[in-house]
Amino acid sequence: MAPAGHGHGNQGGPGGRGDDPLDVLNVAPEAVPGLRAAFAEALARVDGELGLDDIGLRVEPWAKDPVSLEAATAVNGLAADDQERAALLALRSFRAQLDTAVHNLDKVAEHYRLLEEDNSATVTQRGQG
Repeated sequence: MAPAGHGHGNQGGPGGRGDDPLDVLNVAPEAVPGLRAAFAEALARVDGELGLDDIGLRVEPWAKDPVSLEAATAVNGLAADDQERAALLALRSFRAQLDTAVHNLDKVAEHYRLLEEDNSATVTQRGQG
């Protein structure tokens, strides 16, 4: 059986319980940079969309009639007014998830780097001993 964390189907830490957060998603070391780049790119795109919030997403009634007023009110309610239902709230939540994924992939990359250093040190010590 392959060690956990190398993308070979192991279902987590000791006994397959998934105790170690690094074992929740088994990622091959060589895949980490590409995954991180993809998540970071998505994060940058969402940040760009959230930048629209700074310039305002509110719409004005298209005409001076009750139908336009009602439509503008509904659009603003979905986009900006009601924060419990707002599209911006969903986008901000998605952004937070992407940010977490990027940070977790940074941790995984560091974990693999430390393992490589440990393995290199062990091989060097055995070669000298």
